[in-house]
Amino acid sequence: MEEVTLKTILQALKDHSEHIDSRFDRLETRMDDLESRMGNLESRMDSLESRMDNLESRMNGLEKEMYFLRTDMEKCFSQQEEK
Repeated sequence: MEEVTLKTILQALKDHSEHIDSRFDRLETRMDDLESRMGNLESRMDSLESRMDNLESRMNGLEKEMYFLRTDMEKCFSQQEEK
């Protein structure tokens, strides 16, 4: 009788252990997926940051061109007024 009870308890522990292992495996899979998604997000954010830097650089170049255009136009207008 004791042997049957012991075997039943051991089987229940084994079943429980397998169930817990299965849950940890699923959790690990989900964590790997989350880590992958976070890596993709980080990559996309780096790309966005690079694009924003390029946009800022282009805007600075445009600002300089506008400054030179304005000064050239002011020179032209002042020359026209002198004539």
